Amino acid sequence: MKKILAVTLFLLLALGTAAYAQQNTAAEVPAGQVFTVKNLKEYNAALAAIRKGKNGSAGSPKYYTLDINGDITGVPAGTSSSKHFAKLKHITVTLKGKGTLDIAKNKGSMFWLVDGQTLIIDGDLTLRGQSKNNRALISVQKGAILELRNGTITGNNTNKTADGGGVRVAFGTFTMHGGTISGNTVSHFGGGVHVTTIFFNDIRKKVVYGSFTMHGGTISGNTATGSFPSGGGVNGVLTMHGGTISGNTAQQGGGVNGFLTMHGGTISGNTANRNGGGVYVDDSRFTMRGGQSAVTLPLPAAEGYMWLILEGFI
Repeated sequence: MKKILAVTLFLLLALGTAAYAQQNTAAEVPAGQVFTVKNLKEYNAALAAIRKGKNGSAGSPKYYTLDINGDITGVPAGTSSSKHFAKLKHITVTLKGKGTLDIAKNKGSMFWLVDGQTLIIDGDLTLRGQSKNNRALISVQKGAILELRNGTITGNNTNKTADGGGVRVAFGTFTMHGGTISGNTVSHFGGGVHVTTIFFNDIRKKVVYGSFTMHGGTISGNTATGSFPSGGGVNGVLTMHGGTISGNTAQQGGGVNGFLTMHGGTISGNTANRNGGGVYVDDSRFTMRGGQSAVTLPLPAAEGYMWLILEGFI
């Protein structure tokens, strides 16, 4: 009986590991039309060519690849999609190559993704913001998808009117397989990543939210400053299977503030000036099925609106 039980447990573990490995594998996408980009003129021309294209369809999306070669300063930024991919639907744009994309003194998001648009970052690339920005470096609106497979999102500091220093997921979908989000600062919520969440005001029930799933990579060295900002690394809704969230700072929730489901990965070495150096849950939910983290509960817990489910070890 013990041998049968041991074999059964081993098979279940192997199947679970295989299923996760398959889930964690980033899908290959066609290169489609490839633009080789070595300077700002070629970068702007590539974006213009994409904007002049037509919509794809659900069964036949259009694919584009920007092959970045070198450091490009002054790339366009804005608070709408007009400077990026306009309102095209069913398109996938992949960033590859090696170099830096820097918005310099331009304000806004380097990429403002809207419904039907997918951006994949999969190169030895650095996406750099600026010190006095008014938006996250990448904004993912409803129906849009961002995948970070490789590369770095860094150096974006936003004012008190903006959430998310590196990435703002405004009801869109963000999946992180690799890469780094570091060195970003906000005066509000989500130094590294902010995921928008809306509640019913009467019962504080979570009803609408963006999606952020982390399989790998690192979110580190981000800061949420100000009078009472939250989520130095991540603020909002996070499902974590792997990767590391470390060295982030906030008033509360140095690593993560909000709804967290943790299957794996590590949250460590984060700092909060008030509550929750690693993870802070208040009016939120933390489900832990694996990984390593530090948890600080809000007090008094009797006020409710807080759920904590531990199915692993701290």
